[in-house]
Amino acid sequence: MRKLSVPYTINRRGIYYLNLRWNNQFIRQSLATKDPLEAFQKVNQLAPLFSNPQTCEQTLRQQVSEMVGSDARLPSN
Repeated sequence: MRKLSVPYTINRRGIYYLNLRWNNQFIRQSLATKDPLEAFQKVNQLAPLFSNPQTCEQTLRQQVSEMVGSDARLPSN
């Protein structure tokens, strides 16, 4: 099996975190997943925010929190 590199993330204790430098600050927030494919999908959902220079740090953090929170509420099978 090939190792998957997920952009804008770090892996700590098996959990993926968003790790992004934004306007001279680092944003590090949990993506609440151990699956690299799921982490990759979550980062891709946030990609439009990365490319918009008008997006503020608070908006980015809020979007990540909402995305992780909505995924956590889904029932597991």
